[in-house]
Amino acid sequence: MRGAFLAAVAVLLTAFLPACQKDHAQHMLVVGATIVSPETNCTPEAGTKKFLSSGILDLAVTNQYWLFPTVRNVMPTIAEMTGESAKQLTFETNTLSIVKADVHLDLGMFDDGVDPFLGSFVESGFSWPVAATVAPNEEAAFPVQVIPPELGNYLDTKMVTWVKADYRRPAVWITARVKIEALTQDRWPVASNEFAFPLLVCWQCTIQCCSLSQDPKPTGKEDLSCLPGQDAPMCDSICPVYSYHYQDYLQAQSNPAPSTQDFVKSVSGKLV
Repeated sequence: MRGAFLAAVAVLLTAFLPACQKDHAQHMLVVGATIVSPETNCTPEAGTKKFLSSGILDLAVTNQYWLFPTVRNVMPTIAEMTGESAKQLTFETNTLSIVKADVHLDLGMFDDGVDPFLGSFVESGFSWPVAATVAPNEEAAFPVQVIPPELGNYLDTKMVTWVKADYRRPAVWITARVKIEALTQDRWPVASNEFAFPLLVCWQCTIQCCSLSQDPKPTGKEDLSCLPGQDAPMCDSICPVYSYHYQDYLQAQSNPAPSTQDFVKSVSGKLV
């Protein structure tokens, strides 16, 4: 008799479990896109108050884009929920283990609505594995590749056709929509809000002519970039080292002792 009663209780609990899951955004929030720079030692720092409002991907230099979302665990600690002291508790179950980021893309003018390859990123999206933890009332920042190389290469082929068609400074706004998924320590699923991040995809827009810098006391920091071709400008003197389309630069360097001005003109004068 007791066994039948316990079985009935188990069935009832199973029916109500989905309603108890912590799979709504008030438990975990994506609060912004963390800035990564030489000043942060090229690592994302949680707790910052400065975030990127948008990103830049220069396809002439790289074929991928890394987003560094800052996530806040807004769940209280078990001690705050139960009123017990921390010494009485043996395990903090509300610490979140981040497991993945789900990414969907709005590709703007790149998407013609008929290409199945692009459609897979827009409609189905993709997941990026994440290994991070965040305690209650704390924040964590981690990398998510929102433009993978295979997609970047595909977008690059379209951008090159626009460049060869003599478009001036071709650029397209796209949007990466990111949702973070995590598990509490007792294995309850938690999902964040959807974070929409605008991204300008362009051609040679991060390359600067450093010899024409207005800084009267250059420090060389303009040559530094954690992720060349992403967000931050880079000096034309090091661009051939990083450029995805290095053949243009090699051709420009074949001229005897070109000046920086001649170098920039020969490489990008007809493209920008």
